[in-house]
Amino acid sequence: PYMVAARRIGRRYEWLEAMADLYAELHRQSGAVTLEKRRGVSPEEFFTRYYFGHRPVVLQGFMEDWPAMRRWSLADFRERFGDVEVEIMSGRDTNPDHASQPDKHRQVVKLRDYVQRVETGGETNDFYM
Repeated sequence: PYMVAARRIGRRYEWLEAMADLYAELHRQSGAVTLEKRRGVSPEEFFTRYYFGHRPVVLQGFMEDWPAMRRWSLADFRERFGDVEVEIMSGRDTNPDHASQPDKHRQVVKLRDYVQRVETGGETNDFYM
């Protein structure tokens, strides 16, 4: 019974993901996307204006003092973790129905190879980790 329930939930998740992708595509095609960049947004304003309003925003200045901001880079990840195998989803641009067929796009690669794709891939939604 657990497997039957898990499969049902999995199918429902795939459908919801496909619908979310469809709505995102329609919204993008409408040309109505405005991406604000803001500093000093209070939690109240964030939740009221952006989270509950389903509006995208880039919050700036919240991580400037984090040590990771100075250390982490693609070169750092390649050097320290290049041999680690990671699972990515790739080849999505050639399949408009990719959301409902995740196994066709699942791939295991070395992190260094994924970093190279990120560095040379340009603006794309073709692969992600």
